[in-house]
Amino acid sequence: RSEEQTYFDLEYEFVKYERVK
Repeated sequence: RSEEQTYFDLEYEFVKYERVK
């Protein structure tokens, strides 16, 4: 996996978390 892909995954998880609030 590339660092860019990992960063994308982190951003995606953050967005899902924000939507829960």
